[in-house]
Amino acid sequence: MKDQDTVLVQERHYKLKFIRCPNLLLQIIIVSLITLILFFLILPFNIQGLIYSISFFLVPALISTFIMPFMKGYKESINFRQSAFMSLITLGVVAILILFYINFGTNIKVALIVSYAVTISFRYLIFRALFVPDSIKSIPYTFFNSVIALPFIHIILPLGQFEIVLFFLVSLISLTSIETFIAVIDRPFLSNFDTSAMDMIRASFQLFIGREKGKRELENIFDKNSIKADIEYTFFSFKNKNKIKSLFIIPNLHPGPLKGIAGSDLPEIISRDLKDYGEIFTFHGTSTHILNPIRKEDCSKISDSIKDDIDEVRYENSASNFCLEDGGVSVGSQMFGDAIFMTASYSPRPTEDIDAPIGKIIELKSEYIGYQNLGFVDAHNCVKKGCTEIYFPSNRYRILLDKVEKILENIGTKQKGSVKMGIASKKDFKKSKGIAGEGIKVAVFDVGREKNSFILFDGNNLERGLREEIQDGISDLVSHSEVATTDSHEVNTLNKDYNPVGLEMDNKELIEDVRELVEEAIDDLESVEVGYGEGKLQNFPVMGPVNSNKMTAVAETVYQIAPISIGMSFLVQALSTLLIILFL
Repeated sequence: MKDQDTVLVQERHYKLKFIRCPNLLLQIIIVSLITLILFFLILPFNIQGLIYSISFFLVPALISTFIMPFMKGYKESINFRQSAFMSLITLGVVAILILFYINFGTNIKVALIVSYAVTISFRYLIFRALFVPDSIKSIPYTFFNSVIALPFIHIILPLGQFEIVLFFLVSLISLTSIETFIAVIDRPFLSNFDTSAMDMIRASFQLFIGREKGKRELENIFDKNSIKADIEYTFFSFKNKNKIKSLFIIPNLHPGPLKGIAGSDLPEIISRDLKDYGEIFTFHGTSTHILNPIRKEDCSKISDSIKDDIDEVRYENSASNFCLEDGGVSVGSQMFGDAIFMTASYSPRPTEDIDAPIGKIIELKSEYIGYQNLGFVDAHNCVKKGCTEIYFPSNRYRILLDKVEKILENIGTKQKGSVKMGIASKKDFKKSKGIAGEGIKVAVFDVGREKNSFILFDGNNLERGLREEIQDGISDLVSHSEVATTDSHEVNTLNKDYNPVGLEMDNKELIEDVRELVEEAIDDLESVEVGYGEGKLQNFPVMGPVNSNKMTAVAETVYQIAPISIGMSFLVQALSTLLIILFL
């Protein structure tokens, strides 16, 4: 795989605070400040006390920071910043626990021993969840920061048998407590998906820091719980005198679930595969996350199938003008030859995906009325946080079907004529701004001197109101227009799952870009012939309805109980060790 296609490059600039850790020098300064604070709070205020503080806190933290990345088996998993950050957090927890124990009358030597022992569970949890799955292999790193502190404590405050036994007793309690927590979190995942929650967290982390290993692990997890589906697609081929000018492709396959994995860059994959067939417009068909591909390489099956189909396409130079039914939902359509290209937009009412069964119902309705060839597009062009999908048999579905029926009954009365097509595109956008690699594409059609346009953003939905602003901005250039998105999830990351077109970019700039592209497409107008094709990919592996819903439900449950469980776990550790100290 080329470097530009790897998750490493795609995710390099979008990392969580833990992953994109502070500068190493800054972290060392913070560790030093914590060391000074503890010196002022719990140690004698003299040079000897300062030496004690440096020995107890700063030196073990620095040794841990610079040794851990070189420990055998971990070099590829953890870097210096991450190691330093874990040492920093460990020292912070140690500081809190020492103050807690001293407040209850514990002497400083015992407070140091017990505090470092309790933090073993914290480090164990992080290392298990993010770096190494094997509990035994996690032990050296888990214990290192705490064990390395013991010699420095012993030099100043000699440790007897009691303190050593206490350290390992508290360590055992800590590990048992955190293993119980892991078992609680793992249970719903193992019972539903035969996959550990730790495995999912670790794979997500590896993906997030830009490692191909995380992508492969997540796809393997998805593959375990996948189902086989029949994926239908339709396409329109536009050919000038010399070659195919453009393809409109409508796969009923969802381009998800997340940047860098599976089918999230479906539009880019299809365009790359079909680069010899002109400008490729990959529209969003009727599909939700249940139809996410499992593996990236499976996405090319659509392109391969279209290559086989395209030689069988019959062309003709005729089309109708754009036809629109509005009210509750805007359904637009245009006949090309004997096939209908149809779009649906609920804007300005925010919605998510239109479910696949609705697309099938619309297809059957079209056949019943007498039109055998239909390509139906979910324009996917108005969103706000919390909006929902369109499912059968909701009211929004019934409104959509009513408008579709009216369109199908009336479109045959529209006069048809020869058709001209012009296209234009702009692709130099950043995915962080909500527009993926295929950028903005515009197609303009001229039938009987009436022009209409389709604008396609390679993104995941539009900010509410942007569609109408774009339409108003080009209304003097074309009689009708529709704005759509591909629903590409290449713009969505673990820490930025809401990133519609217009959220991170100025609307005026976007409208200017679209206007320039429409003008360019008008200049590109030329006579074309149009052909229609369709196909089906059998036994295509997708996430599936049951697994998708279960994964969401279980993940939400885990996220709800995890903070409470981990908090209770550490509280139990702190209190139980306090009782041990008081009674021994």
